Amino acid sequence: MIRVREGARGTLMAAVLVLTACGGPAARPADPSLDQTMQVGRDAADQSDAAEAERQYAAAFTLALAHDNGSGLRDAGYNLAVVQLAQGHGADALATLARTRDGLAARNVAVDPGLELVEGAALHEQGRGAEALPHLSFALASSDPALSLRAALIMARLGDEQARPDLIDTAHARATALTGPKQHPGAAAQADSLE
Repeated sequence: MIRVREGARGTLMAAVLVLTACGGPAARPADPSLDQTMQVGRDAADQSDAAEAERQYAAAFTLALAHDNGSGLRDAGYNLAVVQLAQGHGADALATLARTRDGLAARNVAVDPGLELVEGAALHEQGRGAEALPHLSFALASSDPALSLRAALIMARLGDEQARPDLIDTAHARATALTGPKQHPGAAAQADSLE
């Protein structure tokens, strides 16, 4: 199942990685046609119909552009890129993200850490780790713990693939800061027995 954004916040699965959007719901003008198209896309994604979800999010993206709806553009671009990535179409996801960035810049709407995370994941999937790193670093610093953890996971994988312990250490430090140190389930019992 692929879960995508509702408003500006949500969870989704792209390929094997779960990516999470950051930020709270963005205020946006009422746009019933865009909202309906986005809902049909979410429904298709929930039913694991990525091809239909892609069609709906592409239509929503076009509507957001036509209606000059910056937050709708951000959400539709994000969801479209995610379903493209989930289908193994990383190059299409990167093209969507570039169009989304251009549209957001023209409307003075900031790119959020969720978009950065998806772009980092898409670049990583394309074997472009050096290009993925700044996007992952931005997402890693997110105040959204779930999003930051996803960025840490991808960064750790990238560090492993590139034999870069500094990336693994950075990812581990952030994950530990978010979740606390983990002990082996038997470690507490073993420590008690030593006392």
